[in-house]
Amino acid sequence: MTVNKTYLTIPQVSLNGQCMQNAPVAFLQSVDVQCITDLDAYQVQDRIFNMKIKNDALRGTVTPKVIYEDTFNLDKFITNTETILSIGSASRNVTVEEHYIFRWDNNTISEINVRIIRAEVNTNQKGILTQRFTVKFLSHNSGNEKESSGNPGYQLGKPVRALDTNRMDNITTLRLWQPAGRGLCTSASFRPILFGENALSGCLLEVGIDENCTQLRENTLEQLDSLVQATHVAMRGNSDYNDLSDDWLEIIRAEAPDSSADPAVDTANGTCLDVPAQLLIRILISDAGAVEGITQQEILGVETRFSSVNWQFQCGLTCEEKVNLFPVSAAVQFIKIPVQLPPPLTRFQMNFTEYDCNRNEVCWPRLLYPLTRYYQGEPYSQRVAQGLLLLSFFILAVLLSNPWARVGKA
Repeated sequence: MTVNKTYLTIPQVSLNGQCMQNAPVAFLQSVDVQCITDLDAYQVQDRIFNMKIKNDALRGTVTPKVIYEDTFNLDKFITNTETILSIGSASRNVTVEEHYIFRWDNNTISEINVRIIRAEVNTNQKGILTQRFTVKFLSHNSGNEKESSGNPGYQLGKPVRALDTNRMDNITTLRLWQPAGRGLCTSASFRPILFGENALSGCLLEVGIDENCTQLRENTLEQLDSLVQATHVAMRGNSDYNDLSDDWLEIIRAEAPDSSADPAVDTANGTCLDVPAQLLIRILISDAGAVEGITQQEILGVETRFSSVNWQFQCGLTCEEKVNLFPVSAAVQFIKIPVQLPPPLTRFQMNFTEYDCNRNEVCWPRLLYPLTRYYQGEPYSQRVAQGLLLLSFFILAVLLSNPWARVGKA
């Protein structure tokens, strides 16, 4: 909340997939969204740049530190472009990305850093603008690259932490594509894989009818490999980056297809077999106890596996000198493993199934279930009265039976 008693807002995606331009930013809730706007309808939003944000209940304030950057790669953000030239046409700046970093300490905001990326366009230019907005909350004493994803277990929605022992700068993360514009892989950005969230992403490669199959396999494999530039993942949300023995798990990689092995049938133009097109990342997770009543989750293992498709150039009546779009995709699947397997059946349960309430309509072990507190079909007092009435009928029947009649005659 600002000092003017208004909420800090940024565009966010609603449940129906539409972008809400003035959605409040929730405390400790990270955001990473993309919104599409027509350049004709674009308006500059004065969100945080000249505002003062409250940091606690004692009327303290924090002034955001704003950094502006310029980009000249318009194809990454603007599609369906069309420029209507006119005499004296000027240019204007449009915001393509906004990144907010909030540092917090003891439920108060201590620092706000904002990075604004702008692009210069012609005032008469038309097209579709793709904007990206991110919000990240970091503890006051942590760096951007070493922010933990839980303590000790992973928190849902936090990035999966990873290491690449083959590099000097070994801190990394598992990633997915975040396409923009035409959805090409060359212009796609990346977003981290978040713990506990299954996801699917993809991008497009431009291929021609005379495409070399070996080169195509190498390109697709390179694009898929770029998502997992890591050798180990953290078992816990706070595993030490500087200590590989601190619960770091090696990523299990299924054998990647050999891009140099060119099948003999790849002789016809516009046809390639066994092209790597999909990457499946499976992450096994499990509960690992609780801290102060909060369940802690950890990663048990990570496996990557490729799958291939046969590609054929698509054209109409005549195959002209044009390009096709070849889709590559990646999927993340979190599989939860139970802490304990269900106990095996005993020999009595296997042999005497008439006593198994799950296999029979009549369940003798639960004969008195209606008289227990777990039964909610009727009031308890009514059930007790009915039970006593049945018991009285049973006693009366016993007294009037033949054995008691014989005792009376004797």
